[in-house]
Amino acid sequence: RPEGIAPDVNDKMLIRITEKVPDRWYDYRVVIEDPTYAGEGVITPKQIVSYPIKPLADTFKNENGDYCLYEATVERRDENGVLYFNMRDDIHAFLRESLEVGEMWTVQVSMVNPDRYLCISEGGFSLFIYRNLVDEELHQGDFIHAVIEEIYPNSVIRASYAGRTDETFMQTAAF
Repeated sequence: RPEGIAPDVNDKMLIRITEKVPDRWYDYRVVIEDPTYAGEGVITPKQIVSYPIKPLADTFKNENGDYCLYEATVERRDENGVLYFNMRDDIHAFLRESLEVGEMWTVQVSMVNPDRYLCISEGGFSLFIYRNLVDEELHQGDFIHAVIEEIYPNSVIRASYAGRTDETFMQTAAF
């Protein structure tokens, strides 16, 4: 939209993520679609979710093939005036309000660290499980059930291992 005002840092607005920025590995072009604001900018997946993933071409499209509309906040403006957007704070607030301790989720082990398993949930949030509390060796890519044990203020989620599962999901669909 050509009309509208340019946003400032911390302004919240509606955006569409439209394409990968050429020659930039993880940056995606954003167009503001908001009744108040106008402009465009950039977002990276780490400003949406806390786990490492490289989105596919259709990740930001709905089942009809249209680009989705998201609420985001302007995180910063660089020296060239490019806007950088962030959705993680709002997602963290949503997780704190919607998840409950004791819930079981299907998750995929996305990274194995010396002391913990990092996992991506079917619901699109990340969590960790302490390795010393799991009675078998898990590997990257394994699908398991995990029970939420604690949700920390910054939305880091600690879970416990509840067993292997044959259930699967696509990481990009969770994303």
